[in-house]
Amino acid sequence: MIDDSLTFLGSMNMLSHQRVGGRREVMAVMRSRHFAAHILRHERADEFDRPPTCPACRQQRRAALRGSGSKRRLHWLCPPPCRHPISPFPDIDGGRNQRRAPRRPRP
Repeated sequence: MIDDSLTFLGSMNMLSHQRVGGRREVMAVMRSRHFAAHILRHERADEFDRPPTCPACRQQRRAALRGSGSKRRLHWLCPPPCRHPISPFPDIDGGRNQRRAPRRPRP
């Protein structure tokens, strides 16, 4: 994300470039306020911008993935040695790393 309307999508990792024959990665530029807003919502940027404070230790919590398989999702954790319970990120429409509604069978 560059600003509220300019988004780079892809990767230009220097380590993935071939010595001969060109590059193996691509970067695209998207100029759209709607697309930028969609990506920020999907990546949950507003929540990462304001991490909560733990009610027990009063320190800022950090985000981490917890669980496995379809139950793997983002949670807020306290830094050690605090053992306050972890709290899951709230589900939002189109958000990343959260429970998904079951797929409808195809007709």
